[in-house]
Amino acid sequence: MLKQILFRSPLIVALFLLAACGGGGGGSSSTPVAAPAPTYSKAIVKVALVGTLPAGSAISGTSFALFLKPELTPEVAGGSVVAGVVTPSGTFASGTQLTDWTPPNATTPTGKMMIDLADTTPAGVTLVGEVATITLQLVNKTAPSAGSYVLAPYGVADLSGNPIPTLQATIAEVILQ
Repeated sequence: MLKQILFRSPLIVALFLLAACGGGGGGSSSTPVAAPAPTYSKAIVKVALVGTLPAGSAISGTSFALFLKPELTPEVAGGSVVAGVVTPSGTFASGTQLTDWTPPNATTPTGKMMIDLADTTPAGVTLVGEVATITLQLVNKTAPSAGSYVLAPYGVADLSGNPIPTLQATIAEVILQ
C-alpha cells in the first residue's frame, strides 16, 4: 500500500498545482476594449405637419423656427443659408421656402433658423405629413446632445391665408450621417 501511495503522490501533487494556477493566461487582463464612438458630419432633420386638416380645407404654407445649439449649424455663405440646406419635401415637394439664420452670440446661446414654406400648387395641399428636410452640420462630429435642436411651430395657413389651428409643424425624424 505504501508503494501505491508513493507512486500516486507525484500525480496528486501535479494535479493540485495545475488546479491552483488559475488558467495561466499570461498575466493579461480580461477587460473588454471599448469600440471608438461613431463620428458624424451632418444631421438631417425631417419636419412634418401633424394634426387634423378640417374638411374642405387646403394648406398653402407653414412657418416655424428651429433653435440650434452651437454644435449644430446650417451651411452658410455670406451670412445666408446656402441653397439646399432647407428643402421642401413630402407633401410640400413642389413648394418653395424662405430661410433666415441668426447665429448664436454672447447674449443668445442658440442660433435660430426661421423657415417659411409655401406650396406652389393652386389647389394647395390636402395631406399632412413631411414638409421639409433640413441638413445641418455637426461641428463636433458626434451625436447631438438632448435639447440641441428645438422646433417652435408658428402656424399653418389655408389658401386664404387664415390659420389652421388644428395643424402644427414638428420634428418627425433626425438622421445622423
